[in-house]
Amino acid sequence: MKNLGPASKILRMKIIRDKKRKKLWFPQKKYLRIILEKFNMVDAKFVVTPLASHFKLAYKKCPATIEEKE
Repeated sequence: MKNLGPASKILRMKIIRDKKRKKLWFPQKKYLRIILEKFNMVDAKFVVTPLASHFKLAYKKCPATIEEKE
């Protein structure tokens, strides 16, 4: 076993560290590019669809019965 220092990638994801704020980031830009290429969507236009601020999501409001789920 060798100590190769801090990891820079794991499972094709880059690892970014901020030791001062004690945070890790795993940007997936390369993975997303592979997926877009796979489905021929590299040149597709994107659309922003934010959730309206008046929506309040809660587990209690999730459908419980089969009829509610349908």
